[in-house]
Amino acid sequence: MRAAPYRRMQVWERDEAAGTLFDAAEAGVPELGHIVENRVVQLAATEALLAKGDIDYRCPAVVSDIVYRPQASQLTLSDGSRLQARLLIAADGARSQVRDAAGIGVTGWDYPMHALVLSCRIDGGQQDITWQRFTPDGPQAFLPLSGDAASLVWYHRPEEVKRLLTLGDDELIAAVSQAFPRKLPGIRELAARGSFGLTRRHAQCYVKDGLALAGDAAHTIHPLAGQGVNLGFQDAAMLARTILDAHAKGEDWASGKTLARYQRARKPANLAMQAGMDAFCYGFANDIGRCACCAAWACGWRTRPGR
Repeated sequence: MRAAPYRRMQVWERDEAAGTLFDAAEAGVPELGHIVENRVVQLAATEALLAKGDIDYRCPAVVSDIVYRPQASQLTLSDGSRLQARLLIAADGARSQVRDAAGIGVTGWDYPMHALVLSCRIDGGQQDITWQRFTPDGPQAFLPLSGDAASLVWYHRPEEVKRLLTLGDDELIAAVSQAFPRKLPGIRELAARGSFGLTRRHAQCYVKDGLALAGDAAHTIHPLAGQGVNLGFQDAAMLARTILDAHAKGEDWASGKTLARYQRARKPANLAMQAGMDAFCYGFANDIGRCACCAAWACGWRTRPGR
């Protein structure tokens, strides 16, 4: 199983000793959370779908055309087949075709950094701590996986990430080892590497008659706290609850009026999380004046200093 629990989480800026440490033992729980590979989550979700006998599961499939209509939207697949539905849910990612077909705009901007992601093998075996250090150029994060596997995320200026990607494995390991904190375990091997730009987006609305947006189709967030997927899960749960409650009451479960309950529940929460991540990103990354009050607030969640 490509997943690992973490029992401690540490966050700091310049001085590790002045940072914040969260410990499962102090909270009286076995772990603070789990780090799970995305493919494992996808496979589990697919298995759950296939276990249902009333779902028409089509994969692989490519949508070639979408016609949004309030009462009955229509999708045309690349094989020529057509699907029609009273409710069309846009869960198709940040560049949502469904959102575009419905004419829903977004507001957003690009963050001044890219993320370099490395999958590696480390010394010392299984780790039970995940940590993140904030630097003027961007955060540096360590995420343990099962056994001797780990993932590293290095946020930096786009041009620097591009340069790092051109390095050979040995050179890249040396660059990471020099730039990351000394507590980083030794890297024995790089298994994979990649990068992506960071964009903040928020849909101007989440619902229309016969339409609802969820997950990245509705909002994207800075990934430094790994909250994007969690917000998507919460969207899905609230949307399902809204539809089921309306159906049980005999209401039109796909009407804009009904679906607005979902938007009222989720949009403020998603905006608040986006604002919080922006405070982390710009508060810690701002080396002019250091935004001291913001940084102090962010590290002041807990009174216990880091070790």
